[in-house]
Amino acid sequence: MQFPPFQLPYLGNGLLIGTNAVLHVLVSHGFAIGGVAMVVLAEIVAWRRSAPHWRQFAKDLLKFLIIVITGVGAVTGVGIWFITSVIAPRAIGSLLRVFFWPWLLEWIVFTLEVIALLIYYFAWDRMEARSRRAHIGLGIGYVLLGFASAAIITGILGFMLTPGTWPAERTLWSGFLNPTYLPQLLVRLALALHLGALVAVVALLLGSREQALQQEGLPIFGGIYLGTLPVVVLTLWWYFSRVPDVYRVQAIGAALPHPLSQISSVFWIAAVIGLLVLVAFGAASLGRRVAMARFLVLPVYLVAITMVGTFERVREFIRGPYLMPGYMYVNQVLLTERPFLHTSGMLPNSYWYLATNPAGDVTKAGAFLFAQNCAACHTLDGINGMRQRAAGRSEDGLYVIIAHTHEMMPFMTPFSGTDDERRILANFLYRLASGEIEMTSAARLMPDGRTRARAQRTAGAWEAPPLASPDTR
Repeated sequence: MQFPPFQLPYLGNGLLIGTNAVLHVLVSHGFAIGGVAMVVLAEIVAWRRSAPHWRQFAKDLLKFLIIVITGVGAVTGVGIWFITSVIAPRAIGSLLRVFFWPWLLEWIVFTLEVIALLIYYFAWDRMEARSRRAHIGLGIGYVLLGFASAAIITGILGFMLTPGTWPAERTLWSGFLNPTYLPQLLVRLALALHLGALVAVVALLLGSREQALQQEGLPIFGGIYLGTLPVVVLTLWWYFSRVPDVYRVQAIGAALPHPLSQISSVFWIAAVIGLLVLVAFGAASLGRRVAMARFLVLPVYLVAITMVGTFERVREFIRGPYLMPGYMYVNQVLLTERPFLHTSGMLPNSYWYLATNPAGDVTKAGAFLFAQNCAACHTLDGINGMRQRAAGRSEDGLYVIIAHTHEMMPFMTPFSGTDDERRILANFLYRLASGEIEMTSAARLMPDGRTRARAQRTAGAWEAPPLASPDTR
């Protein structure tokens, strides 16, 4: 099945899914797993010490976490499915076919997580009156379900960078138990506890006015925060040691914005400064230095968000030019399809192009080729915009560059189409950069999901050529 290409104007598809995904990771790791784990720990402390102020702290923190988890976490989780279904439907469809059973199991686990979390909070007083041990057990059960959910999702995320022997074997376990599965799982679990301890420390510093609770709680949560930090660093090193060299060499460039991507020293300086901020905050918490810890709250949160965002960006970026290495390019063209498209062409074999451009308008053809080949990473005139990149180049120069982009930049996908279609795209980019095509009209030429109804009315009985699907034996 073919899907219409889509592009978010100015911001681009990558920033759209990246922003949503990073926000979801922060909530799912730091709040849903790590944060609730700290709540359970606080309840255990309250039980062991017969301390009502610890019990109240745990319950208040859980209330805040539930609001964030069921609000931001749930919305961004659904957002991942919605966004990927729009910008990369073929990719998410392929992943669903490969990992149908793990994803089905994960949805079951997620449902049990939500049920357990709601019961854990709303039945707190009732369960505690009957059996405090049972209530704590429910909290521990929820945390274990969170670990199980992370274990399932990590297999799929690891596959998208290091599929291992799956391209040859095409079996579920060869893709799921990939080379980076275990180190990435440990990274995520350690990161969840690290972020959860950070949430608990900040709750003590800013949400609690009881000095006794702060003096008792800061060493406990600060110790977990500081103790998990070297685990995060070591498991990150293990993770990247399992990433193939062809991807790993792009890591530092991927971590930095474009003007600084070639200056590796900037990355290491920023990493050292960020690490010092994290350690200083942990030391202040462990040493009960409330004033210093409060002063570092904003910097440490900025560092934590940057750390998570950088890891997710690098993990996603360095696998270029692939969405599924050995199977699918970033622009959702299968590796096995490219020779066919090179000889037969992309335009005559596209349902959506033929349906929306029956007259064969060359400008619309260029816009479609751009959307299909380039829009996964580039915009027309925005972040990573092609109008600026094509400025000052001749049409012939663009024609040559398009044929060799994957050789000049190994993370870029090769052009899929005939030489004539390459000429059409070069002409479109040249006219775009020179101002012959206005940005507003160019944006309207970009095919998207809104053309579906019109396409279905005009395409008649045209059928797409058969395309390969992943074997999920």
